[in-house]
Amino acid sequence: MSSIQSNDFRNMIEMWGGYQSNSATDSEIMEYLGISLDVDSQHVIPKWFKANMPQWILDNLLNEEDMKEALTWMSTKNMI
Repeated sequence: MSSIQSNDFRNMIEMWGGYQSNSATDSEIMEYLGISLDVDSQHVIPKWFKANMPQWILDNLLNEEDMKEALTWMSTKNMI
């Protein structure tokens, strides 16, 4: 099981996952995680990922590093 998440990360995940009235974009979550962005491209995280990842993180099944690794891998495979 993953460790307890920081309040900042949980807040960002809640906004990105649609659990708050404020929202965060896919590009904002990637920037928050320190994943380098190509300024000229739109970063769209697959719906299947976004449908599951926020809840798994909020349930402490995955953590910030798990999410960063997954998004980095998808980026290198041109999925994002």
